[in-house]
Amino acid sequence: MPSPQHQVLTWVIPVIRRRTEVHDPEQVRHDVLAAQADADPAPPRRVARAFDVRRREAFGMPVFELRPRGGEPRRTVLYLHGGGFVSGLDRLHWRYAARLVRDLGVRVVLPSYPLAPTHTWRDALPRLVELFDELAGEVDGPSAEGVVLVGDSAGGGLAVSLAQLTTGQSTGPRPTHLVVFAPWLDLTGRT
Repeated sequence: MPSPQHQVLTWVIPVIRRRTEVHDPEQVRHDVLAAQADADPAPPRRVARAFDVRRREAFGMPVFELRPRGGEPRRTVLYLHGGGFVSGLDRLHWRYAARLVRDLGVRVVLPSYPLAPTHTWRDALPRLVELFDELAGEVDGPSAEGVVLVGDSAGGGLAVSLAQLTTGQSTGPRPTHLVVFAPWLDLTGRT
């Protein structure tokens, strides 16, 4: 049975985010695609000024790297953002990544993975495996000690899937740690 706090949050969060029940799925699809087209995954100016930010295209998706200015990171974190599989990197994700860099002295890699409804997890996961393999294969620098997988919500579910795939291989790199919060694991919505 859900706690009283959970019951309150399930009522409050949709009100705060102005979400309602879906009455017209095609309109929702149209709105999601329009929001994705207008979205900019780049970091906010404040983050870009405070940290070394690099952007590249890799495995068919934009990949951002966030490092401390003037310091050499000790470890690599592959951070998979949340957003219900339909929303990309936003200010909250960037602030969290910046906090990891500042507080832990790590390099954070943030892929802007393919989103629904145009794509599915089947499109995103192979690209994320390739990115993980590339990062884990670096012999010098912050990935030399391994790669930590971090994910929240939808990204947490992808991080768990990525960890399962990479640890299930008989050879190849494996994540050194897996950190997920509020991972979306049951996409059926039954539990």
